[in-house]
Amino acid sequence: MVHKPPSTYILREMVDVDIPEPISWFPQTLGWKMVAVVLVALLLVVIAKLMMHWWKNRYRDEALQAIEQVNVLDPKAEYQLFLVMKAVLRYRDKEAASLYGVDFLTTLDRMNPASPVWAPNEYCHVDEHLGMQWMESIVNPKSALTREQKHTLVSELKQWILHHDSGDAHVTC
Repeated sequence: MVHKPPSTYILREMVDVDIPEPISWFPQTLGWKMVAVVLVALLLVVIAKLMMHWWKNRYRDEALQAIEQVNVLDPKAEYQLFLVMKAVLRYRDKEAASLYGVDFLTTLDRMNPASPVWAPNEYCHVDEHLGMQWMESIVNPKSALTREQKHTLVSELKQWILHHDSGDAHVTC
């Protein structure tokens, strides 16, 4: 933009003050440019790790939502919960697709070594009664869980989904 002097007689001889160039936000020296590049690279690495973590664990939110949709008053609630957990196991370990009963419960325990809950273990004093009764109630309608047991089961399954591991560790107490 070219500046024109004022056109009035009184102001014609006045000279305007030079307007300084705008200051650039881009670093002017090589050192600051290198610092900026390192900070941007670190920021990208952190964002990438957060995205990978979210991507690997998105199934947890989906499983929790599926469990929330199960009505514990429904006579097929135990089976619906089993299907949700089976889908989670199948997602985490393709070989777990055919598991049922004690093997299913043992795999759940194997994937949550910090807090084994379901399967019998000679080294841990764990009450596996609810897990075994859950498996029985899926195939035998006369062994249905009570409402309180279903609520406890839902609570335990939610905790398992939130805290389970990849399944490489062994069960220890």
